[in-house]
Amino acid sequence: MDMVPELATPFQQAMTEYKAVLQGMKREQLRWKKCVEFVNERVGMAVGAMFVKKNFKKESRDTASDMIHDIREAFNELLEENEWMDDKTRAFAKEKVGGVYIVGRIRGLDG
Repeated sequence: MDMVPELATPFQQAMTEYKAVLQGMKREQLRWKKCVEFVNERVGMAVGAMFVKKNFKKESRDTASDMIHDIREAFNELLEENEWMDDKTRAFAKEKVGGVYIVGRIRGLDG
């Protein structure tokens, strides 16, 4: 299913007919929209980082980075207060919330 857009026209037409029956879709998405979606799915984070660096002042990036930090801190505090979660799950949640910082760095929000 994921590879159909890269296949020959008969396969794409079959997919369009399938979507028409399954989802009531009347016509295929415009080509330019498909292209934008394709790029965004594969390199969206990198493009987002370039956009942020080009269009946002350092002060705005610093503010967003501070907000991410504050949200992470508040979440970790809530995890500590949480009584229904076991230690293993809590440790996993803390590790996962650390990923918010990584996403912020990738997107260029921390300077």
